[in-house]
Amino acid sequence: MDNNDLKTILHEIISDLEEIRVAVARRAVATGDQSTTRGEIAAGANREAYSRLRKRVDGLQ
Repeated sequence: MDNNDLKTILHEIISDLEEIRVAVARRAVATGDQSTTRGEIAAGANREAYSRLRKRVDGLQ
């Protein structure tokens, strides 16, 4: 297994985590969760964190 294989696996894991985040956010909206604003703020922070993580994975050598 080389670095490209590891990068691919890490990107797949990140994508799975993003799908989970989206599903949780949709459920909160669908159930009328009163903390939706906090959830939206957290979702934005999570998107930024995933973006930084992807960049770090891409930078692996």
